[in-house]
Amino acid sequence: MIGQLISASDMRIESKVHMLESVRALQQAAGNCQQILSTPLPLSYTRHTGRFLVLWLTCLPFVIWQELRWMSVPVSVIVSFLLFGIEEIGLQIEEPFGVMALDACCEEVSSALLQTASDITAMQQYLQQLSGSHTDLLSTVAGLAGQQHHQPLTVHASQQMRQQMAPITGDRK
Repeated sequence: MIGQLISASDMRIESKVHMLESVRALQQAAGNCQQILSTPLPLSYTRHTGRFLVLWLTCLPFVIWQELRWMSVPVSVIVSFLLFGIEEIGLQIEEPFGVMALDACCEEVSSALLQTASDITAMQQYLQQLSGSHTDLLSTVAGLAGQQHHQPLTVHASQQMRQQMAPITGDRK
């Protein structure tokens, strides 16, 4: 859809090519993100790391008791807090798109693109309507531009253009 809008626009060919390349790069990035999202991580890996961490943290106070005595309890709590936090971060990294607020951003971009497409369609319809009702004016302007290509407009040609454009611009002079 975006490619069709770009192709139908009245931009220079260089601008069209640049925009189409940008759209192609955006589609490639979206495809890469979809591939990351759909690549499954084995559930057994996640379960195994969680179970190992619980077992290791359960044994930690007993291992450090000889060195720290009663200080082993707060040290074990702090280490457990830190390591469980790291594991939670790892779980969120496995599903990066659930954590980030991309849905709102994508909705904004989508609505902006739909609005732009609607504006372009309305503008094209208006221009078609305008060109259909004022073909004589357009041909006169084109003729004058062709006649006066390298010369300034004469007073007569300028007055002719003003008279023919008066219904469009609303000038009464």
